[in-house]
Amino acid sequence: MKGRRFRSERGSSAVEFAVLLPVLILIIGGIVDFGFAFNAQITATHAAREGVRAAALSSGNPVTVATTAFNAPATSAPTFPTVTACPNAAGRARVRLQSTYTFVILPGSRTVTGDAVMRCNG
Repeated sequence: MKGRRFRSERGSSAVEFAVLLPVLILIIGGIVDFGFAFNAQITATHAAREGVRAAALSSGNPVTVATTAFNAPATSAPTFPTVTACPNAAGRARVRLQSTYTFVILPGSRTVTGDAVMRCNG
């Protein structure tokens, strides 16, 4: 009787699938959520770079330029703990911005930081 299933084993694969499905959904959701958090980090770095470029070239308000460039989903409005415009003693402009990314699927949040430094006048 090779290949026959016993009556007690009927439906065992459905039960195993039902037990493992939430774990698989959590893993896939975590991968997607961390991808969004990584995208928010990249966007913060890009926004800081745009802001420091405006500060170094004196072509606009660095905070306004960086805030406009920062458009990451599921994040709070950016704050600017450090903004150094030209001219200054060091000869460099610096913009640092921070925002809080709130995970969409997983519980919790993460602080994303963008930091950029550029020599004055390009």
